Amino acid sequence: MCSIHAFTNLIKMKLFTRFVGQLFLLIASTYISQTSFTQTRAFGKVLDQQGNPLASVNVLLLAASDSSLVKGIVTDHDGLYEFQNINSGKFLLSYSYIGFQQMFSSPFHTWEKNEIDLGSVNLLESKVQLNTVTISAKKPLLEQKIDRMVINVQNSIVSSGSSALDILERSPGISVNRQSNIISMNGKDGVQVMINGKMSYMPMEALVQTLAGINSSNIEKIELITTPPANMDAAGNAGFINIVLIANTNFGTNVNVSGTLGYSVGVNAQASVNFNHRQGKFNFYGDYSVLHEKYLQRIDFYRQFMYQGKNIESEGESIRDAQQTNHNMRIGLDYQLGKKTVLGILGAGYLNKWTMDANATNDIQSDKLVDTTIKMKTDEINQWNHVMGNLNLEHSFSNNGKLLADVDYIYYHDNNPSNYKSDWYDGSMKFLYNENMAVQKQTPINIFVVNTDYSMKLGKAVDWEAGLKYTSSKFRNNVSLDRQEGNDWKRDEDLSAKYNLLEWIAAGYSSFNIQANAKTSLKFGLRYEFTRSNLRSEKQANVVDRRYGNFFPTVFISRKLNDDQSLNLGYSRRISRPTFNDMAPWVIFVDPNTFFSGNPALQPSITDNFKIDYLIKKLVFSLSYSYDNNPIAFMQSRVDTVRDKQILASDNMDYMHTVIFNLIAPVNVGDWWTMQWNVSATVQKGRAFNNKVPFELSQNYFRVSLNQTIKLPRDFAIDIYGQYLSKSLIGVYVREPYGVVDIGVQKKVKGNSGKLRLVLHDIFNTGGCRKVEAQLSEQNLNVKFSGQFEKRTISLTYSRSFGKNSLKAKRERGTGSEEELGRVQ
Repeated sequence: MCSIHAFTNLIKMKLFTRFVGQLFLLIASTYISQTSFTQTRAFGKVLDQQGNPLASVNVLLLAASDSSLVKGIVTDHDGLYEFQNINSGKFLLSYSYIGFQQMFSSPFHTWEKNEIDLGSVNLLESKVQLNTVTISAKKPLLEQKIDRMVINVQNSIVSSGSSALDILERSPGISVNRQSNIISMNGKDGVQVMINGKMSYMPMEALVQTLAGINSSNIEKIELITTPPANMDAAGNAGFINIVLIANTNFGTNVNVSGTLGYSVGVNAQASVNFNHRQGKFNFYGDYSVLHEKYLQRIDFYRQFMYQGKNIESEGESIRDAQQTNHNMRIGLDYQLGKKTVLGILGAGYLNKWTMDANATNDIQSDKLVDTTIKMKTDEINQWNHVMGNLNLEHSFSNNGKLLADVDYIYYHDNNPSNYKSDWYDGSMKFLYNENMAVQKQTPINIFVVNTDYSMKLGKAVDWEAGLKYTSSKFRNNVSLDRQEGNDWKRDEDLSAKYNLLEWIAAGYSSFNIQANAKTSLKFGLRYEFTRSNLRSEKQANVVDRRYGNFFPTVFISRKLNDDQSLNLGYSRRISRPTFNDMAPWVIFVDPNTFFSGNPALQPSITDNFKIDYLIKKLVFSLSYSYDNNPIAFMQSRVDTVRDKQILASDNMDYMHTVIFNLIAPVNVGDWWTMQWNVSATVQKGRAFNNKVPFELSQNYFRVSLNQTIKLPRDFAIDIYGQYLSKSLIGVYVREPYGVVDIGVQKKVKGNSGKLRLVLHDIFNTGGCRKVEAQLSEQNLNVKFSGQFEKRTISLTYSRSFGKNSLKAKRERGTGSEEELGRVQ
């Protein structure tokens, strides 16, 4: 494999960025000027047997290849219907109405056509009451869109009994570090996580715990958005992960329930319910889930350095007995004020409590002789509470324009007390003394968001969208560490502080979506964000005081080469701002000499992303390149050789080049056996710092995953999932390879409205172990870390739906904080 060093020497970043950006604009302008703007609309009329128009008939536009739903509409009082903005492809229509027989049109295609008159269709009355017809097609596990990869969780058997965090760990390009509470995508830590299009805005440690508490039965799909469009926040050098919860869009009252019982190191249980009541102008919906899990975790750590000519080594282990209880709730109401206006209100919240008891041992050696042994007991509680409220308005104008307006208030509170009891011994295990510490951390967070978006058609082939957004965040972090001296407790002023962070972000964007011709579509936009951040403490007024503004362009081009092949090109610029917890100080001890903390000196990072996708039938080939300037590497190790202290905190690197090749390959052995391969290869090269001394780092690695679904008689099915990741980079750390295999069996029951799933996660008990190391001899640093965070789990899940199945179009919208609810991280 060619070295990335040769690649980066050949292409200087500034020239490369400018060249590719101009190339995209040149291609876009060429297509705009040389092609006529065409876009297909299809229309027709529905009549009864006597030729009278039928109103409120459900007309569904279906993909001819698999009958999957593209979009739906109902006829007006004259029996007329019209579909607009239909992409190039082959389709058919379904007509259904109570008291009439369902009918299907002949397949038709939209290639090189401005409009299609489908004529009139006469529905035949049904002599018997027909059951509601459900049109469904199982989507593949992975789907590649123009700017994102979609993981269809709802169709995965082995995902049952899992959490959102478990599914992310098995997703292409995603890595989860449960000890350091880090989620990375394509080797980058700057991931923004959204739930139903809403940013989480919480500290990463709380986000990881929250995702571990979301039942997979409530998840429809996960979107990995590596090149986000201009209407999304520019935050996050890696892009966005959007977890889409199941939304019931049917008429009447509908309820979905699910329950899971499992066993690993203890009994684990999950339960969830979501409901929807849609009648007249009202739509009332909500969901609730609860999870309780037990963990038995083991952490081993090692560090080595030279000090005053002596070889100092510190080696230890920590056994952690932990459990988590999580309650999630969401409830909302939409009301149609008029034919063109919808008012909505949404409330959500969760209670998440994580408790842990740990026993740690640490041996400190000098020239291979044990000098000191430390035994420490820890008890910790980490309880996050969250509430949010959203008021939204959607109004359609007669000129095909649409206005969306949102106001959001978001509140988080973290209570994180921990107690540490340490006994110190000399090299012969003679007791020396004990040390007791108590840490208290209180973190309230208040976020206010106002957002407006306006979209309209500027012709048959051009859509325009623009918007404004303002976000105000207030964060307080009160950390205290007290040490016991006799019967008294004394405050450690070096590790205690009260910090306040205020941040304002004002943003505006404009974007165009152009259907250049039947085979070519363009999307480009420009976003501007101005940020002011101020971090202060009781002792210092301006620990951090920054004001900066940046432009963020995005360009996407999609070209259909023929019926079987298409090409996507994309470019976007991103920013990674230091999260609140990354800058503010906080302390969590692994042992008396190893702890996690914050870094107020962190700087924002800018990333340029380029991506090309080539699709041939169901095969997807992707190649991406990104350049990160001052990338933020989370939880990097810094060793104080004088005091033998290891501090884990986020830090800026100098730069990082990343090249990724990805392949998605579905394979159908037969109607009863389908497979989907995902293979990716990554090349990374960068420069980091250790004690302000620069050093180079590079790593080539690959990931392979295979998902198989086997259909058996009597409504049985089997899913088998396997994944392997070779040695890879996490900041300055090199992570050792690991793999995992899951298997699940499904049985459809009760007329296919119920499902019973038995799943064995991590058959060979290999997926829960993570090993990383940083061997930097020239920088006098050698650090190793391994953690066993999960063990083999067996679970049984039952899920069922109740209610009507008459289709109603989904209200496709988010809220004003849809890019907000991951930055408190």
